[in-house]
Amino acid sequence: VGLYVLVTFIGAIGLPLLYPVKWYMILIAFLLTPIFAIIGNYIAGLTDWNLVSNFAKLAVLIFGVWASYDDPENAVVIALMTCGIVYCGASNSTDIIGDLMTGFLTRTSPKAMIIAQLVGFAFGCVCLPVVFFLFANAAPDMGFPRTTYPNTYGTIYGAMARLGVQGGFDALPKHALTGTYIIFVLSFLMPAAKLAVLNHLEKREMTKAHDAVSFWWPAPMAMGIPFIAGTDWVVPTGIGLIIKLIWKRRNFQNHEDFHQVIAAALLVGVGVWSIPAVLISLAE
Repeated sequence: VGLYVLVTFIGAIGLPLLYPVKWYMILIAFLLTPIFAIIGNYIAGLTDWNLVSNFAKLAVLIFGVWASYDDPENAVVIALMTCGIVYCGASNSTDIIGDLMTGFLTRTSPKAMIIAQLVGFAFGCVCLPVVFFLFANAAPDMGFPRTTYPNTYGTIYGAMARLGVQGGFDALPKHALTGTYIIFVLSFLMPAAKLAVLNHLEKREMTKAHDAVSFWWPAPMAMGIPFIAGTDWVVPTGIGLIIKLIWKRRNFQNHEDFHQVIAAALLVGVGVWSIPAVLISLAE
C-alpha cells in the first residue's frame, strides 16, 4: 500500500511535467487502477487470460469525455495517457496473479516469484526499447493499418479516445447503450439462474442433470471473449479447443500431462519467431 501511494504521488507530480494532463486526472487514474485490477484478476481466475486490455477501453472513454470539457485541445492525449495508467497497472496486477497461480501449481515460493518479477521488469526496461527500435528499423510503417505489424490496439484505443472527445456516449450508435444495459443485466442473471438450478438439482440428487447443466450452461464471460478478442485470435483458439477435446477423449492421462506444455510452446513459438523474422527482414 505504501509503495502504491508513493507511485501515485510521484505520478501525479511528474507526469504533468511531461504531458499536457492535469494532476487530478492522473490521481483519479491511479485510484481507478485497483478497481480495474480486481475485475481483471477475477476474469483471469475464471479464464486464465488477461483481458484487461479489452475492458480498459471504458477508461479511455470516460477520460475522453472528461478531457473534452476540461482541455479540448489535448483531450485525445489526456484520454490515452490516463487510460495507459489504468491499463498498465491493472494488467500487471493480473499478470502477477496468473504467475502466482502458476507458482502455486509448481510449488514455487511466492517470494521467489516476486523476486523473479522484479528481475524480469529490470530486463524489460533494457530489452524492450532495443526490440522496439529493431522492429521500427525493419518495418518503418510499423503501427499503421494493413502493414506487417499493425498496432491493432493502438487503432482501437485512438478511436475510443476520439469517440469520447467528440461527444462521449452520445456519439455511439442508436440503442447501443440500451443493448449494453440489457447484456450487463443478463451477465448477472445467467450465473444466478445457474446456481439456482444447480442447487435445485442437487437437492433432488439428480446427478446426471446436475453435471449436464454445470457443463453446458453458457458463461457470460466466456461468451463475451470472442466479441472483444477478434476472429484472428478466436478461430485458432477454437480449433485448438477441438483438438484438445479430441485428445482428452482419446488419451486422458497423456492429455493431462502435456496439454498445457504444448499450448504454451505454441504460443511462445509464435512470439519468439518474430525476432528472427525481423532479423531476416533487415538482412534483406
